[in-house]
Amino acid sequence: MKYAHSIDPKTGYPVLSRLLSATVLADECITADAYATAFMVMGLDRSKEFLSSQNELEAYLIYSDEEGNFNVFSTPGMQAHIVDEAE
Repeated sequence: MKYAHSIDPKTGYPVLSRLLSATVLADECITADAYATAFMVMGLDRSKEFLSSQNELEAYLIYSDEEGNFNVFSTPGMQAHIVDEAE
């Protein structure tokens, strides 16, 4: 778990989360920024659950697992925007 610079509005304290980064694509930049911040506060599991019901958002989430290893989650539509450096 890492402390984030995002503040949990319920507690007033920094969020403690495995979610390290949230990149969001939306029709408007302000919408993408707002959801990225919300996901950092919501954490990985709640963000993934929320994204499963949203068709207008694409997201790429970087998180650490229980052993501290970095992992990623991305929505299906985000894959078209990711460049594989190995190619």
